[in-house]
Amino acid sequence: MLVVVRGRCGSPIRSHSNDYHNEIDRSETACWLDSIGTEFTFGFFRAVFFFNISTLSIVIIAVDIAVISIVIVIPTMIVHIVIIAMKPILIIFAIAVSIINFFVFFLTVF
Repeated sequence: MLVVVRGRCGSPIRSHSNDYHNEIDRSETACWLDSIGTEFTFGFFRAVFFFNISTLSIVIIAVDIAVISIVIVIPTMIVHIVIIAMKPILIIFAIAVSIINFFVFFLTVF
């Protein structure tokens, strides 16, 4: 996820490139871009992450992680365990795959 740390509209922000700092004036376009959301689609779930860091975007991220972990990861782990209950080595493998899938999703979001 790309997060642009923004200042107030009209105030300069600092950007770092090529080992020197540039001061960039905020334009109307930059202020307008602050309110644009980026959409990612994960299966049937759609999460909207805003470029500006706000309480709303943090709540949306937290809810998405909670919903996806409860609705997808935990049932998948349980189904894997139930289906291959007679094979202990495969149970460990199924748990490991479910945990790895969760961390891959978590890293993709952030």
